Amino acid sequence: WQAIDCAPFVPGSVVLIYAPSSVGNDGTVGEAFLAEDNQWYWSGCDANYHDPIAECNAPPTHWMPLPKPPKP
Repeated sequence: WQAIDCAPFVPGSVVLIYAPSSVGNDGTVGEAFLAEDNQWYWSGCDANYHDPIAECNAPPTHWMPLPKPPKP
C-alpha cells in the first residue's frame, strides 16, 4: 500500500483504494477510479449520480495498483 498522495492522479486511472470509516475502526477496500472532477469513486458507480468516496466514507488514505488478471 502507498499513501494516496502517490496515486496516479490522471482521470480514468483505476486502482485499489483504502478509505477509513468515518464512524469506527473499519475501513473499505475496493476498486476505484479517478473521475474528471479529480475525485475517487467506487468502480461501478457513475460519477454523475453518486457521491465521491470522500463523502461516502472518509477521504481515501492509501492505494495500490490493481493486480494482473488471471490467465485463461
